[in-house]
Amino acid sequence: MSELSDTEEKNDIRIKVSGDHLTFKERLKQHWQLLTKILELVICIICLGFIMEPAKKGDMAKIHLDHFCVIFTTFIGYLVISAVFLFARIIGDKIPYKTVFIFSVTASCLFFISGILLAIDRKRRYFYDDTFYEPRMYILNFIVVSTFFSFLACVVFVVESVYIWKLGEEF
Repeated sequence: MSELSDTEEKNDIRIKVSGDHLTFKERLKQHWQLLTKILELVICIICLGFIMEPAKKGDMAKIHLDHFCVIFTTFIGYLVISAVFLFARIIGDKIPYKTVFIFSVTASCLFFISGILLAIDRKRRYFYDDTFYEPRMYILNFIVVSTFFSFLACVVFVVESVYIWKLGEEF
């Protein structure tokens, strides 16, 4: 009987040391940066997906190349940066917290600027149908969705940068 209790105690110690008995809140605290990067990657994909149709049908690139360049550079650039950060985490590489903080602050600024540019571009006349002089509503809805997710990404990056600076954890 005593042998069984000794092995059970050893198993309990191993489980507690390995971290299998962590609560959901503790696991969330442990992996918050990973979850945030996945959320940022998904938001970048959504923003890029919803801006493609207005860019093609509304001739954004021909009329406002400066808006087009900032918006697409932000969406594609931070899609790649988030993917690289996630890949670095998968292979076990550590990224210093100051570097991640700088990327997060820059991303929040660029997504805010992109959201403003998309809000301005929504009111432009180049999304109107040439034959009926009415707006193409589905294109305007795509711009609204992309604008919303751009501002949401700005908020996510701001919150992430605050926590990175406060906690000082490497990614």
